Parts: sequence; C-alpha cells; structure tokens
Amino acid sequence: MTLTEVTTPLHDADTNPTADPLVVAAAELNRQWNLAWHGHDDFANDALTLAKSLSTSDPSRQHYWVASDDRGQLVGAVHLALPLRENRHVAQFGPLAGTGTDLTEVYEALWAAAEPRLIEAGRTVVQTWETHASDPDLPQHAAANGHGSFGVDEAARWYLAHGFVPEQTEVVRSVTSSRAAELTAQMPGVAAGYRLLRWIGLTPEEHIEAMVALRRRMSVEFPHADLDNEEEDWDADRIRTQDQRILDRGYQRLCAAAVHEASGELVAYTLLDVPPGHDETIAYQEDTYVRSDHRGRGLGLSVKADNLRQLRRVAPTVARIHTWNAEENGHMVAINEALGFQRSGIEVAWQLRLG
Repeated sequence: MTLTEVTTPLHDADTNPTADPLVVAAAELNRQWNLAWHGHDDFANDALTLAKSLSTSDPSRQHYWVASDDRGQLVGAVHLALPLRENRHVAQFGPLAGTGTDLTEVYEALWAAAEPRLIEAGRTVVQTWETHASDPDLPQHAAANGHGSFGVDEAARWYLAHGFVPEQTEVVRSVTSSRAAELTAQMPGVAAGYRLLRWIGLTPEEHIEAMVALRRRMSVEFPHADLDNEEEDWDADRIRTQDQRILDRGYQRLCAAAVHEASGELVAYTLLDVPPGHDETIAYQEDTYVRSDHRGRGLGLSVKADNLRQLRRVAPTVARIHTWNAEENGHMVAINEALGFQRSGIEVAWQLRLG
C-alpha cells in the first residue's frame, strides 16, 4: 500500500480555487462510503470544501494523506489535525477506509503515516470520532462513561486493539424540515423577560464580546466525558476569523439568540449551518448553549425553534436537518425530540493516551 501526503490541497486559492486531484478522489471515496453506510451523502464534503478546510492553519495545523493499493486504486485517506491554540497536547486523527476494502489493513497504513507526525509534534493524546454500527446482533461495548453502547464492528476492534478508549457515545438525530416546521409553528415564543434576535453570516459587532464569553463557556460545559480537552481560547478576532472562514468555504450560518431584557445581556445562542455542495437541501444543527444562571426557562428550546423557523424562511430548499448529542445530555436530547429529531446513527469518541 502506498501513502501519499497531500501538501497543497487547494490550488490557485486567490484566483480560481480548485481542489488537488487527490483531494477530489478522496472526497468521492468518502461520498461513496457515506452512501453505502447511511444511504445518503449528507455528511460528505465536496472536494472544494474539503480542500479549503485542509488549507487553513488556525486553529489547527492540517496534514492529509491518501492510501492507494498495488493497482493505484485509492482505498483510504486520513486527516490529522494538530491544534495550535488550546489543546496543544492533542492530535485529532480522522481515518477513512473505502467501501469494500480491508479496513484493518487500511487503518494500519494510515496510522503508520500519522503516528510519527503527531509524536514528532509532541502530542500525548489522540482523539477521533468514528461512526459505528447500531446492529443489536453485534457484540455490544459500553462507553467508558457508562452512557450508551455501540456494536463492535471492524473499526471498533481496530481501536480497541490499539489501546483507544471509547470515552463517549454521541447519537446522530435527524428531522425533515417539514416536520420541524409543523412542530415549531405550534410552539410559544420566548419566556417573559427575554427577547429573541437572529442573524445570518457574520456576528454583528455589538454581539461579538458576548459571543466570546458564551463560546468559552460552551467549550467546557457541554458533556465531554473524560476527553482531555481545555477551555477554548475565544476572543473577538477568533469570532470574526471563524465567521469569515465559514463564509469563504461556502457555508450559510444562521444564529438565533436570547437577550435578557433587564440587563441587555446575550444569554443563549444556537447555530445552524447550511453546507455547500448539496444544493441547499441539508442543514446541520450545531452548538446550542444557555448561560447557567438563565437555565430552566425554556431558552434552549426557544432559540432552536426560532432558528429552525429562520432556516425555513431563508433556505426553503433544505429538506433534512441533522444534529449530534452526547448520550448523557438528556436535557438537550429532550429538546431535540420535541422538535421532531429522531435517532439515525451513532458515533463514538475514542481517545488514546500515549506514553
């Protein structure tokens, strides 16, 4: 098996951005894997989106390899991200084995490329998120934190054999936009003493400092089991930079937030992303956070419902929305289920401590 590092994933970035041919092939490999596993390609980035994401070095340095068999056929790829702000002890490892390949053989080759690079960078913790089978006929393995389990498929056997710990399970849930519209139309507005606001794209300057504080707290207060992660180092420049990068990659980002009227403070927010490359037919429900001193007033449900209504207005072609929740995050799971989201898959957060 031959490993090739892609050092220039994006060509002519300032004039006519195009993806490197190896990235194009890897993106198609990933799309075919998604079609075989999920029955759709909603989670697969197109080649240009993938190339753009691999070309950034803030907040992580990116490395990318593709694997080819003896016939020159692409059989796998791996993305290695090395955070450069917080979590400078962590490496994020993202392997892919093509449908119909020998996953164990491909993962071994991908790990052989990535492991020396992350050790050279001084990383002592390796983390990855992997999709696993929900097949009840497979042997089941519990997450280390005691919440949820997953089928021990070939990928799970590879991680267990290499000393990775399944720290947490995260459930994928999905809803059609028509079902979400039906349910949100019946929901009341925000609690007394609060008002809702929303924006698309760049965070308004008057709300940046509030979003800095909320996103810092979100990074440590969401359920993260025993994953060895630090508080994210958000500041105003990071908010602006990330907002612009998301736009540059072709995403449409929608935010809905709640303001405490007595203090004028922003106390809750939620994000929805409409990715490129899918003809605006899908959206991802991303972060939702309510400040701890304003919980218990239904603000999480209110901002999410309001953002789904906003999505219906500005992106009416979106047909499906997907979201991810830690198995133990019962409160947010209940909110998502009230909005019509139903279980559609499972991912596991694996962690390896080196040395």
